Amino acid sequence: MEFINIIPYLRDLFKENPIMLTSNEHGVESIASYGQFRKLISMENIVLECNLRMIESYLPEILFYIGKEDIKDKNIYEIIKLCSNKKFPFPSVSNSKRFLEFKMFYLFEAILFGEIFKTVWKGQWQNRNFVIKRKASLEYYQMYNTRELISLLFNIISIYASRNRREIKMQFVLLENYNI
Repeated sequence: MEFINIIPYLRDLFKENPIMLTSNEHGVESIASYGQFRKLISMENIVLECNLRMIESYLPEILFYIGKEDIKDKNIYEIIKLCSNKKFPFPSVSNSKRFLEFKMFYLFEAILFGEIFKTVWKGQWQNRNFVIKRKASLEYYQMYNTRELISLLFNIISIYASRNRREIKMQFVLLENYNI
């Protein structure tokens, strides 16, 4: 498959950019009582937080909620299926499988094309190109079939979450037994 060359790049990108989520003093469980948008999760990386909220205003809260589930060794499709069977305690956020797939698709698209970990994203892609920087060289990719690539990634990527009561450290990881 033509996407095999980006796997080492993604492994390094995910390893270098963990997502730290911290709930406020009331915790995520109290979110339903507000009935309006209120930021309940803060992040160490404010640029990433702004970019996640550009995709979905409650995306950090959704990721926190996902991180609380038993998601070990599940690929993104399995995580979406697991979480779509649960009720999110967020006002105006659907827990439907379609909604979660849509938001996760845009998250992965932003990871691929938008450098969301380091640069403020303005909500549009300038193009469908991305450059992979390796130690000795640069590789340039132009995406013609983003859906196919992200579908592949959903099958081979999982989320590792270490957690305590108020904090979750999430990291996207490649499943050990992925097969391309």
